[in-house]
Amino acid sequence: MALPGCQDKCGNMSIPYPFGTGKGCFREPFNVTCNETGAYLASTEVRLLEISLTLGEVRVQNPHIDWQCNYTNGKNSSSGLNPLTLDSFHKVSDTKNKMTSIGCATLAMVMGRTKSKKQLEYPTANTCFSFCIDASSVDDVTECSGLGCCQAPVSGNVSAFITVSLPVPDLYNTTIQSFSPCSYSFVSEKDSFKFDRSYVNSTSFASTHTDGVPLVLDWVVGNGSCSEATKMGSQYACQAMNSECIDVSNGPGYRCNCSQGYEGNPYLQGGCQGTYIYVTESTCTLLYFSFIVYGMQYSVDSSRHSPHFIEMTDINECVPPNQSLYPCKGNCMNTEGSYNCLCPSGFRSDDPKSIPCVRADPNKTLKIILGISASIIFLMVCIFALRAEYQKKKLAKEKERFFHQNGGQILYHQIMSKQVDTLKIFTQEDLKKATNDFDESREVGKGGSWHCLQGHS
Repeated sequence: MALPGCQDKCGNMSIPYPFGTGKGCFREPFNVTCNETGAYLASTEVRLLEISLTLGEVRVQNPHIDWQCNYTNGKNSSSGLNPLTLDSFHKVSDTKNKMTSIGCATLAMVMGRTKSKKQLEYPTANTCFSFCIDASSVDDVTECSGLGCCQAPVSGNVSAFITVSLPVPDLYNTTIQSFSPCSYSFVSEKDSFKFDRSYVNSTSFASTHTDGVPLVLDWVVGNGSCSEATKMGSQYACQAMNSECIDVSNGPGYRCNCSQGYEGNPYLQGGCQGTYIYVTESTCTLLYFSFIVYGMQYSVDSSRHSPHFIEMTDINECVPPNQSLYPCKGNCMNTEGSYNCLCPSGFRSDDPKSIPCVRADPNKTLKIILGISASIIFLMVCIFALRAEYQKKKLAKEKERFFHQNGGQILYHQIMSKQVDTLKIFTQEDLKKATNDFDESREVGKGGSWHCLQGHS
């Protein structure tokens, strides 16, 4: 579905909006050029094969096949470096493409350019190695097994890449060179390539694939997230009623889809419609039939309509007898084409459609707060206890240090060797009594930090 008044096809290929040909018929940067050879994505000049709005993909023709030939007569040739660079709205699909390499004793690499979430640009690389000695060593299979052909995945969020294939010097000898002088590497749609062992000794693989190989690109309609895009007003791309925004996984950005039960083009106003089926006349008499899809009832009554067409009415999933078909353990609310199931206030369930709602604990928040508070208090007590133990050990070390510093060890040895009389330790009460409660009249000397008093026992 293209914009009104715009070309909706190029040859046999449909061109739905936001893609389009001609001024005012496309949303940037989805300009498509159409000529007698086919449709081309204007931003990268690659040929378009198919556009999918639902999957957010485009199939294109990748024209770049890297090749290098090393002949035994000394003549060498190569394709040179041919990068494929895309605009910021297109990325190489990391789920539907692979790098493929053909050759013997060949190391292939796909190098890409990507960006981090903070928009820091950095390179990526994926490699594979293929080996063979002669034709008999290559399996006659259509999949790459590492013998004559190998494959490697492609990194995500890649907007530009280049492939390179090189012979490994220590393994690539004259025997292999005479049998398989050329090696090839390319990135293509993984389901499109079928290996043939004749490719290994072919010198014309690239020339027989002059149009290139199919490649799948993921595209986004905007580089922001859905939460950002919905605030953009008229610039928001999901214009249709009954459409929804989808955050993509392969790089930053979003795209749009019609809601469940609807189909069409979500990028156009009125583009998402309920599904109607036109019924043609037949040799049998069709009186009435109906069926249900996505919560909508489709019915035909030939006695009321001619020619026959299908009426579409919403099914109320929340009333009998439909409740048995659409389970809900909470409060059921009908919507067009579907229904919602929610727990009433004060109740909760991990899945109200299948798990009954249970009363939520009203004191849960209080219990959490009390638990956190108790944990904090316990932690503080532990910290103070550890600090007290640390100070105790520190004081013991200080006493031991002063004991050695002030000759305590010498005095100890003199006591033990009976060189001095045994000491008597006086308590504070003994000293107060002997000095008449530290009477200053008994002072016989003093210093900066000491006083000497005469005492009597």
